[in-house]
Amino acid sequence: MGIGEVFYRLLSRIVAQLTGPGVGSKLAPHQTGCGIAGGCEISARLCQMAFESDTDNVIISFDIRNAFGTIPRNMIYNGIKRSCPKLMNWFLWAYGDPSNLYYQSQIIGSSSTGCKQGDPLAALCFCVGYQYVLDDIRAYLAQISPGPKLEDSDGVIPSVFAIQPDQEVPTSSIFLSSYMDDSTVVSKKQYCGDISRMVGNIMSKHGLELARHKCKVLTHPSCVVEDSEFTISSDGCTILGCPMGTNNFVHDTLDVEIAKMASTLDGLTCIDKRVAFAIAKQCINNRPSYLSRVCKHDDIHSHLHAFDTCIDNAVALIATEPINEDISFLRSLPLRVGGLGIRRHAGMYTDKARILSCDMAKNFLLDHQKHFSSLQVASTEAWSAHPLCSTVISASNYIPSIFVTEAAGATDDPSSQESNSEQEVINASDLKVELQSNQNNDLGRFRASLNARSRLAESAWLVSSNFQGSGAWTQAVGGPFYGPYEVKVESFLDSLRLRLLLSPFSLTSLVNREIDCSCNKVVDLNCHPLHGLDCSNGALIVRRRHDSTRDTIAKFIKSTCPSFKVEIEPILYAPDGTKVRPDIKVQADARTYYLDIAIVNPAAATYVTLGTPSTANVASEHIEKEKIASYNRRIALEASSLIPFVIEATGRFGQKAERFLQSITNDQHSEDIGKLVVQVGALMVNYNSALVRNMRDLALKIN
Repeated sequence: MGIGEVFYRLLSRIVAQLTGPGVGSKLAPHQTGCGIAGGCEISARLCQMAFESDTDNVIISFDIRNAFGTIPRNMIYNGIKRSCPKLMNWFLWAYGDPSNLYYQSQIIGSSSTGCKQGDPLAALCFCVGYQYVLDDIRAYLAQISPGPKLEDSDGVIPSVFAIQPDQEVPTSSIFLSSYMDDSTVVSKKQYCGDISRMVGNIMSKHGLELARHKCKVLTHPSCVVEDSEFTISSDGCTILGCPMGTNNFVHDTLDVEIAKMASTLDGLTCIDKRVAFAIAKQCINNRPSYLSRVCKHDDIHSHLHAFDTCIDNAVALIATEPINEDISFLRSLPLRVGGLGIRRHAGMYTDKARILSCDMAKNFLLDHQKHFSSLQVASTEAWSAHPLCSTVISASNYIPSIFVTEAAGATDDPSSQESNSEQEVINASDLKVELQSNQNNDLGRFRASLNARSRLAESAWLVSSNFQGSGAWTQAVGGPFYGPYEVKVESFLDSLRLRLLLSPFSLTSLVNREIDCSCNKVVDLNCHPLHGLDCSNGALIVRRRHDSTRDTIAKFIKSTCPSFKVEIEPILYAPDGTKVRPDIKVQADARTYYLDIAIVNPAAATYVTLGTPSTANVASEHIEKEKIASYNRRIALEASSLIPFVIEATGRFGQKAERFLQSITNDQHSEDIGKLVVQVGALMVNYNSALVRNMRDLALKIN
């Protein structure tokens, strides 16, 4: 490690964010590794386009041995002086003397060349220095390419230092692009030998060395190239992480790469389920994202579908439940609508990402058209017609076979559903609306399927889980999850199963049975799997849940409105002398509020009959009305003073509770309100789990 100071790294990261775009605009279009959003995708896609535009074209890919560690620092200094002079003093301070190298806090040597390992500005430093190499290559390509030549007044190739980064070099039949040190030239086959030799000479001139065993030339199968310094392949090779070449090569490479990405899922069974879920969602499931954007739909779709199946199985394994179609569907729904937010790759989300990636590359290409005349794409219309850039999206997303409706056109094979459904081309600007519409349609079909299977309690739970901040507890540890808000391991598993609408009894001998509960009720566990959330045997847990929620809300009001006076359980007297004790009294500047907190289970039989499986807020509105009526019978309070603060067991706040929080904060503490929603949600998770375990244990003892 060449950077041992954390504050230097922090400052350098900020400087890189501020200066990167400006420097990147000067290095573009042939260098996309600095300050260019999606630069790697852009270079990969344009390289594919240039290669496939003519069967006589070849890709020359060259790699530099230890590029970042061996680039001369005088080249970096000259590059900074030319492209970002305001960083010259910083560079002299940071790189003017040899740098110590550290291993486990011990100095093991020093470095006087190249960029420091661990420096957030290393990419910028390398790119501005490496630009001199690219300028030399551009000047050479201009001389061997047909068309106008770039010459100085003496009729010779100008010095590299005479070429400006934004100066047009006519390369009518040759394409050059580089992402940091990964450089690619696409040219006609007759230039291959000369280019491969000249690249080596240019690298030596600037103190760099080619890693020749990694340098490759890719040709079309019908194209014969005999003269080259590099290894020639007509089968295929991987350029910027994207496999290019024959269909068999692309298929086999993607098969290996996607399988490798999913291979670590098996090890998740050995670790904490909270950590396992976070790794599966945040790390492993994101691995195919780049390939899914830069590869053609037909090439990668089947591989992505196989990867999605692996993720489905992993989620089911973490939830200790055999895989089923409900789990496959719910895990891909966004958190805010009741799912797990683990997006599916083989579907509209990836098609959307591919279109946006194409759109980004299109804009880059059109902005620098004079440098990429070999691609012959001069307009948006021409771009859309290009086979690598036009993307067709199926009119419906992945629809599980439980949606047996004419509209869905469902089959047992998700891939056949997509290929058989009506297709249309979606513009990038229409994608968000289109995706939202498809998501709502899929969610509506799923809820209808639950109702058709008499799973009304689960449907009500799903409807109640549709709110901003829903499912934030899946993060489980860190951030706002500390102390009483930490989601315990056993609570996480129970809540994960509730989120997937799995019965708490599905792993016991009680599944699909009626039991004589100790609360003196006969409970059909198939119809009322969440009875434990309302069972009178959990009264002590319910009371603790209520008090913890009350204290959290009181603490929030005190911290966000320090001028308010907050009192827990004040005593009020009714006209008949009886005591009335709301949960919280809030004395504002000119108003007094009385909060009466209630937590309600929307999946309880009482509320299911009122319509919770189809309509949100039914349970909370019912309790709000009951609270107001109860207070009106006992004590005279101004209507605006009483706040029935209702929270559903999913963590969803009732409408009156939401309006109260917004009114006292004047919408200036939206982040704080969001944190409150997260913390209350964590409390619901822990206490719901306690209630479920209590019911399960009692039921097993009784039966």
